Amino acid sequence: MQDPRVIIITGATGGLGQAMARRFGQAGCRIVIQYHQNKEAATNLAAGLERLDAEAILFQADVRSLSDMQSMARAALNRWNRVDVLIASAAVQRDGLLLRTTEKAWDEAIETNLTGAWNSLKAIGEPFIRQREGRVIVIGSVAGHHGRAGQSNYAASKAGLIGLVRSVAMEWAPHQIQLNLVLPGLQATGMTAGLSPQQRQALEREMLLGHSPPITDVAEFVYVLSKMTGVSGQIFNLDSRII
Repeated sequence: MQDPRVIIITGATGGLGQAMARRFGQAGCRIVIQYHQNKEAATNLAAGLERLDAEAILFQADVRSLSDMQSMARAALNRWNRVDVLIASAAVQRDGLLLRTTEKAWDEAIETNLTGAWNSLKAIGEPFIRQREGRVIVIGSVAGHHGRAGQSNYAASKAGLIGLVRSVAMEWAPHQIQLNLVLPGLQATGMTAGLSPQQRQALEREMLLGHSPPITDVAEFVYVLSKMTGVSGQIFNLDSRII
């Protein structure tokens, strides 16, 4: 049976964003592909979803702008009259030791990773409350729990997502809206392309099993979580690091 739900994915052109879009597309979902600058990747993703007989629309927006996120929500509602799931996946890394981190690098990480998620929630909150249902899945990072040298801005932004998700989960629970945070582990995406072999090995040594799940497994988990009932305010770590 086809899954007709409407899914908004921010950061959909990233490696994980694309994997999630394909998984929802395989199920027949209708997908809003949010992208900021990489129109080519967004167009190619939409074409791939069309080959799966999944409807998709592209929406160019900056998650740092509340008005952009509100316009995106309106576009989805105008097209399909509802939104069922928001996946907040947009993120950037601007790594550097604290004393070498510029104000610009700090602001870009916080505004994209944390404020971007906040803007996305603000934009979708009223439609979800009117529907008296909705699912939000935010993509976080173990760095938000443990911290990481050279990533004070990134870790701070991801730590903020914990408080954001848990607080809004409490606020929206009376409306049957579920919010959860997923930590996808170390994936071979653009976010980790800058890691040296030594850095990658050090991160893998933190894992009990020495590796993260395949990105397709992460996408599958997100899909299954998006259909579950009675689960909210939780943090799901998908590798073998103990948090």
